[in-house]
Amino acid sequence: MVYSLTYRRPSHVRSSASRDSLSGDDKQKSINDSITSGSSCMSNGIPEALSFDRIISGGVCPPCTVRDFMNYLRYIEHSAENLQFFLWYRDYCARWEKLPESEKALAPVWTAEQAEAEVAGNASQSRPKRINPQVAAVLRDTDFADGAPKHAVDKADPFITPARSSVDDKKDLMSDYGSSMGDETLASSTMHQSVANQAFDDAGMKWKPFTLQPYRDEIGRIISVYIAGSSSRELNLSARERQAVLHALQNTTHPTAFRSITRTVEYSLRKQAHPNFVRWTICNGNRPRVVFARGLGIAGILAGFTADLLLTLSHASRPWRVIPFLAWFIGIATLIAAWKGIFLIMVYSLTYHRPSHVRSSASRDSLSGDEKQKSINDSITSGLSCMSNGIPEALSFDRIISGGVCPPCTVRDFMNYLRYIEHSAENLQFFLWYRDYCARWETLPESEKALAPVWTAEQAEAEVACNAFQSRPKRINPQVAAVLRDTDFADGAPKHAMDKADPLITPARSSVDDKKDPMSDYGSSMGDETLASSTTHRSMANQAFDDAGMKWKPFTLQPYRDEIDRIISVYIAGGSSRELNLSARERQALLHALQNTTHPTAFRSIIRTVEYSLRKQAHPNFVRWTICNGNRPRVVFARGLGIAGILAGFTADLLITLSHASRPWRVIPFLAWFIGIATLIAAWKGMCVVLHGLHHRHLRPWELFSDEPGDLNNEKWLSQDTLTSESGNSFEDEPWVPRYRKRNVIRKIFDRQIWIEEPALRQIQDTIFLQAVLGGFVVSCVVVGIFCGVPRGDFY
Repeated sequence: MVYSLTYRRPSHVRSSASRDSLSGDDKQKSINDSITSGSSCMSNGIPEALSFDRIISGGVCPPCTVRDFMNYLRYIEHSAENLQFFLWYRDYCARWEKLPESEKALAPVWTAEQAEAEVAGNASQSRPKRINPQVAAVLRDTDFADGAPKHAVDKADPFITPARSSVDDKKDLMSDYGSSMGDETLASSTMHQSVANQAFDDAGMKWKPFTLQPYRDEIGRIISVYIAGSSSRELNLSARERQAVLHALQNTTHPTAFRSITRTVEYSLRKQAHPNFVRWTICNGNRPRVVFARGLGIAGILAGFTADLLLTLSHASRPWRVIPFLAWFIGIATLIAAWKGIFLIMVYSLTYHRPSHVRSSASRDSLSGDEKQKSINDSITSGLSCMSNGIPEALSFDRIISGGVCPPCTVRDFMNYLRYIEHSAENLQFFLWYRDYCARWETLPESEKALAPVWTAEQAEAEVACNAFQSRPKRINPQVAAVLRDTDFADGAPKHAMDKADPLITPARSSVDDKKDPMSDYGSSMGDETLASSTTHRSMANQAFDDAGMKWKPFTLQPYRDEIDRIISVYIAGGSSRELNLSARERQALLHALQNTTHPTAFRSIIRTVEYSLRKQAHPNFVRWTICNGNRPRVVFARGLGIAGILAGFTADLLITLSHASRPWRVIPFLAWFIGIATLIAAWKGMCVVLHGLHHRHLRPWELFSDEPGDLNNEKWLSQDTLTSESGNSFEDEPWVPRYRKRNVIRKIFDRQIWIEEPALRQIQDTIFLQAVLGGFVVSCVVVGIFCGVPRGDFY
């Protein structure tokens, strides 16, 4: 899927002084036109998806994010201060709107009429006065001479108590305690204020600003950093613009005081920096790589020209002159692309192979905890290298879990794959809950942490050894067993003993259920359901403890005890809705640990098993599956096309060989051989070359009928309530299942498509495509060469 074939990338916009000739209204009109054109399909070679507002709002993926924009302005154009100021101003306006009206009233709106009046007054005052030369001679060297220093005292603000800035509450608190950081903050604030006062003096201000206005200290910093002459990030402002904004800031801290320079800065960003950034981003290689590509293009053209020239001067027949066509084509295409800053194919190593499919096996059960931990550490280390088992660093497990990737490789896509393809989503759900649980545990006060001590590895081994000893079968004399049969003393008879209750019988409130408990206090239906659900989870957890041979109930005052009960009933207990694939020993060891503490270390034994399964099996399989850009019907169809192309080439070469046509004619079916073999190789690796040419993929069956936006669906699946929900991962009852089954094969083959956003995935697919092209070219040359070596048949 491409834009118009007449598309041309944005032209480079040079920095010029032409903007200074535009009035404020002209700049605002130009900005509005830019916003309007950005909402259309294409504006000056910039699509709507890469518009200035889309980039600033964070609606794009790398390498077009606002961070990339900042780096470009900093390292390439050397004008990052414009974007830095613009981003600060947007944030400042948003924070201003949240201020109470009482604070806003201290800083009135600065109107355009006031700004024009101030500028006009300053212009009239700055006009040179005409003085009689005789009078000037008489008054020379006196206090009445023009330009003589005036010993007037500055008018002080009647409210001399300095106000605290709304954004500096935390800094002021630090300075109150006299820490080194507070001293530095206080000194920095004083320095900024002095720089700002000097800027006001240089602009001819006759009084100090009103210090009780909100954000006055912050405005002082902004003046000292961006507006004052020779500041560290001085904006490229004219003398009139600088004087106008200082006059406005002398009177108010309202965002409208920046109206004049904000227009200038935004105009520069929209009309110069943004087009240049998009043009620069289109280039996918550095300068040496692009120069190298241009050299390759020229070399291909020269090779084609030389081959055609030699064939023309020889006695070879005309069909032979078609052979250099490939050199001409590759050379010209490479040169045109390189002239626009693009290297045709950016790939990994040509020896790259996609991750092998890892089958679920019981081999992990034979590994000890230390061996699993070592394997996990090796996975983390290898993920930091350039390539690990066909998985680049950009698609590593930790990168996906931390949210540092784009669709279709996000944690949500990982969850959907495990749920709908591998049917083991409970591993990732439990792992995400555990990470969040550890983070929440660290925020608990020490008084609550003390109630749940750390569960050491030695304690876990001792508990398991004790349980193994107690669980050994007792040898009973057969005669004694026959006598005691059907009595209360028989082995296996039910014991009517009362469970030992916890001495502290007052139930504790879970730290994560503080919001739910108030609802149950008022007796609402939601509160009743929450209370009933909590009781159900507790009873299931108690049953799991009983089945594991626990002799006492857990300590209920420990933090997050109710949540732990839910986790046991959902993930740990036998027959639970999301039961983890744990051995009997792992389950028993975990329950023994959770009987004593709710500390995250209690999960040490099973979290290794779960993480090992995710890193060593689920993650490689997910990356392998994601590389496939078409659904199964489309891939099978592509394989059929490849086989058809090979058969067409074979049939054509066979017929030409059996005829009386000369050998050069046997080269013509090369194209059919090449397309067929390349298509077959790509399809065998799960890729459709047509979809790859567009960098598209088919929508997954569960994505085709989804009515929820991606972000909302992501929050739904990864929320805390969902991760601890007792609902299973079965999807047979979901509405999309019968609807997808009713779709015919033709519709599945040409199903809806979507652009692949993740750059690393596109690069993997480029590599596989190049491998398929090179493989098709080499095999085609060999096959066609064999046919050319066979004598002609002369049958017709």
